[in-house]
Amino acid sequence: MNQSVLVSVIIPCYNSERWISEALDSVIAQTHHPLEIIIVNDGSTDNSQIIIQKFADLYPKLIRHFTISNSGASAARNYGLRLAIGDYCLFMDADDLMLPETISGQLSVFSGRKDFIVACTWWSIEWNGKDWERHVPKPYRLEDPIASELRYGDYIPGPALLWPRDIIMGIGGWGDGRNPNDDGELRLRARINGFEIVHSDLGGFVYRRYSSSSFSGIKSKQHLLALIQGWEKIESLLVQRGLIDTYRLDLACAYHSLASSIMPLDEELGDHALSHAVRLGGMRSVHGTLPHRILCYTIGLKRKEHLARYLINSPLSILLGRTHVKSSLVEFSNPKSL
Repeated sequence: MNQSVLVSVIIPCYNSERWISEALDSVIAQTHHPLEIIIVNDGSTDNSQIIIQKFADLYPKLIRHFTISNSGASAARNYGLRLAIGDYCLFMDADDLMLPETISGQLSVFSGRKDFIVACTWWSIEWNGKDWERHVPKPYRLEDPIASELRYGDYIPGPALLWPRDIIMGIGGWGDGRNPNDDGELRLRARINGFEIVHSDLGGFVYRRYSSSSFSGIKSKQHLLALIQGWEKIESLLVQRGLIDTYRLDLACAYHSLASSIMPLDEELGDHALSHAVRLGGMRSVHGTLPHRILCYTIGLKRKEHLARYLINSPLSILLGRTHVKSSLVEFSNPKSL
């Protein structure tokens, strides 16, 4: 039955000449067919388009490709989603990889159903200066996936998820592209709307943690504000679904963790995130390591961050939970940072 199901693999590409061939090879090697591969070149200025064209010439029935003006990964994904005709959609990044049985395994879990989402096994690889190191993620921390997502990130990379097309279209697709945590916001919207994420053990997705083609590595106040606005949208959705009282404290913890991450970069926006945490949960919103919680209880988050920055090169900085000052939104896109 699975062999008749068309899967659309949507790949946004921006300046990924170093990786795009490996990514495409891993999709083409999937044991499941039929597939359609939709590549959206997001205004690349390197040789990505030349490589894409070579693959399209080799696989004309498999690959469709389009070029748009640079708009960001989420806009490119939404562009591809509108063109997709598959029953299920997977959003592959141009610098990542899939093992051959990944999509086949996910479809086996679906067994023809389209009322939930399937995540495959995944791990990250990170460049240490000499080689790629494999890092296996920690398991989920809470039984309630919405609470776990709010408190701990419950991180699942976007390309590890296979979506029924009707579900992702029904919840509005990807966000507007400004939020560095766009995949987290998308997962939460799906879960709050009642869609379960089920696991597949076959195959696997390899998430490359070091890449010159990262969409989230630009530091700007606009992106920091978008992180806060992303959580504000989640709060509005919880209110609309009548779930805000159930998850009030969990959302407060999310705001507090965000405030702690943003404060070293922009105190005004850190205060803005902190005000949401205090409004929803008061001191109960303090979340993190024991030293961090103790200091927040005693001197407050803002004073704690001022002290951490003052003592940044001191052994005490470890106790303060800050061994360096974050300087890039790449760190905000790292699940350990949020």
